[in-house]
Amino acid sequence: MDMLVDEYLIYLRDKKQVSDNTFSSYRRDLKKLIQYLKDQEIMEIANVKSDTIQEYLNYLKNSDYAISTITRNFIAVRSFFRY
Repeated sequence: MDMLVDEYLIYLRDKKQVSDNTFSSYRRDLKKLIQYLKDQEIMEIANVKSDTIQEYLNYLKNSDYAISTITRNFIAVRSFFRY
C-alpha cells in the first residue's frame, strides 16, 4: 500500500501540480490512513471497504481531531481511492 500512496503523491505533485501545502497535507493524511490500516492488520488495498473508511473517520473523531482535519482526511482518502 505504501507504494500505491507514493505513486499517487507523485501524480498529485507532477500531474495535478497541487500546492506544497496540499501535497504535504495529503501525504500526512494518507500515511496516517496507511498506519491505521496496518494497525488493523489490513495489508492489501483490495481489503479496504467503505466500512473500514468509516471506522477510520470515527477513529479520528474519537482522537479529538478537529472537524476540519477529519474533513480534509476524508477528501484525501476519497481522492486516493478514486485514483
